[in-house]
Amino acid sequence: MITNSTFLLICIALASVTAQTFQYSRGWTNGKRDGHKQAEDLRHMASSVEKILNPCQLSKLKYVLEGKPLNDRLFVPCDYFEEDEVIKSYKNDRNQEPLFEAFQ
Repeated sequence: MITNSTFLLICIALASVTAQTFQYSRGWTNGKRDGHKQAEDLRHMASSVEKILNPCQLSKLKYVLEGKPLNDRLFVPCDYFEEDEVIKSYKNDRNQEPLFEAFQ
């Protein structure tokens, strides 16, 4: 009887030590469950994308992410477009033109 209770006590002690070790290791930390840090990372990535990509590339990316069908214009390098054309297509989003006219 003593050997069974000793064995049970050793198993419980090992289980609690293992659980505590896992809790304080990389497996489980309070920081991983915090969504605030992830939101900051996403904001930082979004601002860095705007710095890296030019307006032509951003409009192509937006076009693809909206799920519109692919056409030949997407495969043409942005260097071949005239800058005025790119700027116009980038600024004139849907329903934005009346807004610009109202505030000018």
